[in-house]
Amino acid sequence: MIPSAETASVPSSGDAADDTAVWIHPTDPSQSVVIGTDKLTTGGVGVYDLAGRQLHFYLHGSMNNVDLRYNFPLGAERIALVGVTERNVESTGVRFYKVNVADRSLTEVGRISTPGRPRGFGMYHSPVSGKYYAFVHDFNTNVISQFELNGSTGSVRGTAVRSFDNGDSSEGISADDELQRVYVSEEKVGVWRYGAEPGDGSTRSLVDRTVATGGRIVENVKNTAIYYGRQGAGYLIVSSQGGSNFVIYNRGDNAYVGSFKITDGGGVDGVNGQDGIDVNNFPLGPSYPAGLFTSQDHNNTNAGNGNSGNQNHKLVSWQRIADAFSPRLLVDTTFDPRQIGAAGGGGNPGPGTPPPPDTSTTSPIAVKAASLNGALGAATTAEVYGLKDNGGFQCFQRGCILYSPATGAHVSLGAIRGKWAETGFENGRLGYPVTDEVGGLRDGGVFQNYQGGTIMYSPATGAHISVGAIRGRWAETGYENGRLGYPVSDEVGGLRDGGVFQNYQGGAIMYSPASGAHLSVGGIRTIWASTGYETGRLGYPTSEEYATANGGVAQNYQGGIINLNPNGYTIT
Repeated sequence: MIPSAETASVPSSGDAADDTAVWIHPTDPSQSVVIGTDKLTTGGVGVYDLAGRQLHFYLHGSMNNVDLRYNFPLGAERIALVGVTERNVESTGVRFYKVNVADRSLTEVGRISTPGRPRGFGMYHSPVSGKYYAFVHDFNTNVISQFELNGSTGSVRGTAVRSFDNGDSSEGISADDELQRVYVSEEKVGVWRYGAEPGDGSTRSLVDRTVATGGRIVENVKNTAIYYGRQGAGYLIVSSQGGSNFVIYNRGDNAYVGSFKITDGGGVDGVNGQDGIDVNNFPLGPSYPAGLFTSQDHNNTNAGNGNSGNQNHKLVSWQRIADAFSPRLLVDTTFDPRQIGAAGGGGNPGPGTPPPPDTSTTSPIAVKAASLNGALGAATTAEVYGLKDNGGFQCFQRGCILYSPATGAHVSLGAIRGKWAETGFENGRLGYPVTDEVGGLRDGGVFQNYQGGTIMYSPATGAHISVGAIRGRWAETGYENGRLGYPVSDEVGGLRDGGVFQNYQGGAIMYSPASGAHLSVGGIRTIWASTGYETGRLGYPTSEEYATANGGVAQNYQGGIINLNPNGYTIT
């Protein structure tokens, strides 16, 4: 996909620009800014509007990685807190700034001094305690230290609460506040996932590895970013410097989704050899109504707009990225990432953005959660209401609970939840869940019923939607226990005469308004395929297969009959 805009070049020549972070304006999202770094001694921190124009630049020297969090308590005020690792000769550590809403400038409000050479950096706002943390990577030792941040005196200070060795160079650090995870890129190995709470120790799991070791990411593995969707949906995005591309995984189970590159177009050059990235799901005015993706660019060349020179950062519409995938990636502008965090540490992200409602211990969601005896883990959000049909939800470490007055409170998690998210959650064709997941099916299968249908899952086939006339016909065969087994696709429409089909382990079901829903399997299906399926002379099937006198089977179609017997077949 092509970029929408690019920032002004950084002051330093050579390999200078490094990382980006997007700040959301509290009252006018179109006035949001991109904060970018220049890591050389003549560099610093820049602030750019959404057209890429430089608003401010702070010549603070070698400033490397940047991240931010909202609602940080600094003295008596709540601020958007920006942190940047600095590696100047005379000072190493993290420098903190607050964003001044009036002119979108930065004011320094404190720092953490660290030994060694700080490089990778990420911030975390705990939904459990409401506390704020910073993760800092030391390039010399490859140890990552976690600091608890405190602004009670009006100046930001940090206290080390945890450290762990990630093994090798680890510039990319990003935290998923809602799911309480921190992702760390090990440049020649892959991406690791740790718990983000200070008591989580050094236990980790590998999300994906480099291509050289059998994975999907071309080394060097650089920064990561989180695309937040409601109820735990969304993506983890990984910057591959060696591949000049970006690799996408689901937030929840970290399953691989796909990858993309940013190429020349619209007068703006593409991205290659990049370092830092950021992504935002929030609507940022008419230019970015579905959110924004930003990336540093190693080579800033003239692609038609006359701009070239020192390195800079590229801006890409998230809608453009989402539309390039099939199925399309999630676009969820309803979730406000500024609201993540415990009520004690959250506060109001800005005028016009209400704080989350109080959680009642007697609400249907709370009662449902209590009945599960902690199976979903700790809550990661407050109860959130205002959904369709007076619905609400609350998310936990291992899933969410959905509620509406008409359907009650039900658990939503895992692969079935991921499929439901693709449909648009409660706003899609399925509506709200009307049951929890029901297991114990053949081959480890599970299903969940919704207002508008069902999602079926098995480890071998994945999660697929089952609705309408095709579902009715499948039911007549015995569901997953019948000859068709589990669905292996969703319904596929766009066929002649309004037709639809769905594939199963043992065949397919074909449907059109004129012919109804009928099975298509085995040898007769192969013969029908040779005629062109429904677009051929036979059209759609109008009956099921039936036995014939000569030991064969036949099936009727709109344009004839296929007879199959031990001696061959005929079409009449």
